[in-house]
Amino acid sequence: MQKIFNFLGFLFAAVLFIGMMDKMGIKINANHQESSMAMLPDFSNDDPASDESVIRISPDEEETARMEREYVGSRATSKKVGNKAGSSKEQQIQGFIDRFSATAVDQALGKGIPAGISLAVGISKLQSGEHINSWAAFMEKIIQPLLQSKEDAENSKMRNYFKYSANSERWADGLAVSGAFSASALKKTMDHYELNRYDEEVRDRMSGEYRDPETEKKATYVADEVQAKRKSSSKQTSENKKRNSEDDIEAWKDFYNESVGHEVAKEVARKKIKSGQYMTDEDMQQLIDETNQETDQVLQNKTGFLGRKINANHPEAAQKLDISDPKNAQAREELYQSKLKEKRKNK
Repeated sequence: MQKIFNFLGFLFAAVLFIGMMDKMGIKINANHQESSMAMLPDFSNDDPASDESVIRISPDEEETARMEREYVGSRATSKKVGNKAGSSKEQQIQGFIDRFSATAVDQALGKGIPAGISLAVGISKLQSGEHINSWAAFMEKIIQPLLQSKEDAENSKMRNYFKYSANSERWADGLAVSGAFSASALKKTMDHYELNRYDEEVRDRMSGEYRDPETEKKATYVADEVQAKRKSSSKQTSENKKRNSEDDIEAWKDFYNESVGHEVAKEVARKKIKSGQYMTDEDMQQLIDETNQETDQVLQNKTGFLGRKINANHPEAAQKLDISDPKNAQAREELYQSKLKEKRKNK
């Protein structure tokens, strides 16, 4: 009986409390009442084991959880948008490189402004908010200012910074000294987008290493034929001698004649094919014979040791690196050393 009176007293207090909350303007919904009633002890069973409380999440806690989910979702959406924005910027820069790289190479060949540095400067301007969306804009905003920097430095100590048309790193240093740009920022841009490859293309074009596929095919054929002819006509002393190691002098002489000789023959053939005098199939045998003779003459000029490496940025680098010129023994020796290193690496 005492339990019943206690329960009625508790229930009466709860009703009074709900009424007061209602007068204060605080609404208690059915779900809340249900959850409140569910938290009251069940006196219908005197078994102590059945005296449990059912815990439910209140509306306030549900609202907090909902807000947290929305916050996390908004953060994720914001991050995605940010990534898309960054990706869009990269696409814009890559589009700029694809569109103006050929022009940059042409300007390097024509005006002596490295392709790598002109593209790096263009990217810097894009990142600053400038628009370069036409050939005229590229010339006006990039090439002309760089050309002006080169002309201004012509009669000063600064001219050495702008001397070479395929050395973007040196130009970056010069532009930094003049206060126009940050050398480290330009070099970082060149590394990130691999812009030095366009300087390499300029050097190849300047040295005549830009290869026409058809010419290259014919030159390789001639070089192979010359190599076969030289092997068959030479004394096969290697068959009559025992060679105990790869360091044998005769072995390395043979390797020089084979590896360097093939490249010399190919270069000689290229020049002859480009002259336009060897057009028919009948001309090919004459081309092979002449190339063979010139290759023998060239290979007779060797250096006894490797000298100072030829500077690829030198104004006369193309002439000095021509391995088919009998005078350029140093160029052939450098080629031989590179072939030697490659052979050892692949052993």
